[in-house]
Amino acid sequence: MTDNEQLEMLRLLIFKDSQYDEQDDLLNVYLNCARAIQLNALFPYNDKATVSEDNFRLRNWQVRCAKELYESSDRSGVQSYSENGLNVSYFANIVSQSLMMELTPKAGCPKESDESDTN
Repeated sequence: MTDNEQLEMLRLLIFKDSQYDEQDDLLNVYLNCARAIQLNALFPYNDKATVSEDNFRLRNWQVRCAKELYESSDRSGVQSYSENGLNVSYFANIVSQSLMMELTPKAGCPKESDESDTN
């Protein structure tokens, strides 16, 4: 799934119209944030990790994460609200736990760098 296909899918999920491109800049920001969240969860010690365009499942996860980020941006982290007792609960994370549980971190041995650390 290419970046353009991700953007079209996100437009469909949010606006129900894949041609509505007035908020593409904002949607691209959310897609980039979703990529960063995903890579931080999957490869916490690898700063150079990327997700291939061929990996449909991970690219699809990015779209669903970006949708959650878009939808939660106007709630300020409020998970539930009740009026008479004034109970407000907030999300503990940026992205829902069920979405994050779909990712399994990759473990490995750190490789030695070419430069030795002198500090």
